[in-house]
Amino acid sequence: MPEPGAEIAYLFRHALLRDAAYQLQMPADRARLHGWVVQIFESFYGGRPDKPQPFSANKEPFVAHALDPIAEELARHATFAGNAVGPNQDNSEQVHRLYLHRAAAFAQSTYQNEAAARLWLELAGLVAGSERGQALQQASEFNRRCGRIPRVKELLHLALAEYRQAGDKQREAHLLRIMAAFPLIAGDLDTAEKELKQVHSLYEALGDRLGLARMKHQFAFLHFERGDMELAAQSLESAIADYRLLGAVEHEADAIGFLANIRGRQGDIAAWEAGHLRALEMSRSSRRPEALANAFCNLANVYADTHRTDRAIEASEQGQAIYRRTGDLRTLGIELAWFANLKLAQGQVKAARAAWQEGAEILRSIGEDKELEQRKPEMRDACAKAGVAPFDN
Repeated sequence: MPEPGAEIAYLFRHALLRDAAYQLQMPADRARLHGWVVQIFESFYGGRPDKPQPFSANKEPFVAHALDPIAEELARHATFAGNAVGPNQDNSEQVHRLYLHRAAAFAQSTYQNEAAARLWLELAGLVAGSERGQALQQASEFNRRCGRIPRVKELLHLALAEYRQAGDKQREAHLLRIMAAFPLIAGDLDTAEKELKQVHSLYEALGDRLGLARMKHQFAFLHFERGDMELAAQSLESAIADYRLLGAVEHEADAIGFLANIRGRQGDIAAWEAGHLRALEMSRSSRRPEALANAFCNLANVYADTHRTDRAIEASEQGQAIYRRTGDLRTLGIELAWFANLKLAQGQVKAARAAWQEGAEILRSIGEDKELEQRKPEMRDACAKAGVAPFDN
């Protein structure tokens, strides 16, 4: 084995010396040093930050602090700081939780999905009741973005138990509404309907007008899956009217996009395109970049089906860029697999193959083999029309 370079050797010896010097300190002195680290950084960077609000589309956006990029490291220092940290002798466990919470929220706001999933789960182990439920629910969302669907369901059930034990009916209702999507996606429509009706009753008891509007939105999915397009459209139109009255612009944009897809299914191409253009315009002011990405990709479908391939490619690429930035792997993989067909239609076989292979690799890497299999017939058909061998051969 070759000898390490001088710089590498120095760094290695320096780390050993550092660790040795650390271990030579008395435990009380080590704790004091850790507390000083937190105190010194706080004194230089605007003091101790506030605890962030729960991260939600219905809350104010995360307010950044200069210490957020090193919040996780400060949380570790607080762990070893003994009983008190800072000039006010604050409880070190509270300081640890504060910086861990800020680290999780910072990772979330900067789309570091793996870190966010890990940090929210770690925070869940340090808090209790409804706050623990919120941390578990946040951990589930970032596991979803990373493609770990079984883990998502597990964490949501744990969060639900916490909300119920804490008597938090509002968050229980919101979470049950989210969980009702699982049987809906799986095609178990009777179970989905039963669960949605239970959630609707909860929202009625709470007098939650936004929750009731979202139930109309979700019942539209049920009607859509049952093939009743007109009933789905009526439910969405009612939801859109409620969202408008409540000023829920983000939800209104989602519902308009869904309604546009129904109009497209019904053969009203003008309404299909106009709806998605409206949803795109509304999503530009949204705090949810994934909503903007979805709007671009929905519009790409309109352009593709109306033989405006160049515009379809442009819209899809804009959506893909957002999915890449936010780390939404599952949706990116699906979009790339579809995008390959557009490139084939343009005769760009090399670019089409690259898009398919990247999308397929993403879907396989997150365990979405079933989703990938569902994409193959369309790709093979596009390859046959283009006179090239299927990309999965």
